[in-house]
Amino acid sequence: MGILRNVALAVGLACAGPAVADGVNPLYDQNGNYLGDVEIVGDVVDRTGTEYARLDIRSLRLTLYVDPDAIYVMLDPNNPIIRGQTPFSGYWIGWDPDPSGDWRRCDYGVYPDHTGREHQLYGDLVWTNLSYSEQDDLVFAIDLGHCGDQVTSWVTNYSGPAANGHGAVGMDPWDLDHVRDICGNASDLQERAIGCSRVIAHPEATVDDVTWGLWSRAYVRCGQSVPDTEIVADLMTAVRLDPYTWQEYFRKAGGYAGPLDGQVSYELYEAVGRYVTGGCQ
Repeated sequence: MGILRNVALAVGLACAGPAVADGVNPLYDQNGNYLGDVEIVGDVVDRTGTEYARLDIRSLRLTLYVDPDAIYVMLDPNNPIIRGQTPFSGYWIGWDPDPSGDWRRCDYGVYPDHTGREHQLYGDLVWTNLSYSEQDDLVFAIDLGHCGDQVTSWVTNYSGPAANGHGAVGMDPWDLDHVRDICGNASDLQERAIGCSRVIAHPEATVDDVTWGLWSRAYVRCGQSVPDTEIVADLMTAVRLDPYTWQEYFRKAGGYAGPLDGQVSYELYEAVGRYVTGGCQ
């Protein structure tokens, strides 16, 4: 059973309900090794007044503080947070640093937990809900930074052979060549869309990578259960990054009849709309 649970909806407003107190999920590294369980402990407010969901990984003696919107989310594959793989930030602290291992204490400074107690082991984190289905439940990834270092891929809660393009054995789910391959070649359309999202968000992606990732994600989601407005938004973001190239493309694909002047125009926007409503053909 997934760590995240369905939440109630108030009128006109999505309201997060309390998580199941004993919600537990296994965690696996990129090689498929089981590291322990992550468990919801409860909701806390730190000394700055910021709200967090607190989760413990007891086997590693770590506590995670995560944006509650990542933890209390409607479990629906069409939820924009899941479908769009929205990243949520937070931080983590260690209870018992091991000077010889991955969890050695930081060389400088301390970081307080929600009670104000200072810890010598800490870092930033990013939580991303990757996908949801009745078969695989919720798939999420946790990326960590250590002692102020850059956040990098760490674990996922899914140990399957494909892992929807994340945490697959021997593969870094954030490797740019890997996610480009998933975006362009995966047989499952949802998996391809996830790969394209990773290309778009990748810190090493070029402008060409991002525009290609946006177009590819729009293409594989076109005609699926994704609103046309979201597909148009992807394509228009690509258009703004390289208007001239897309003027030429949509002159053929969407009936754009305006000038090839490298300027975003309403005519170009209408051509994008025609392309999407026509099934991206």
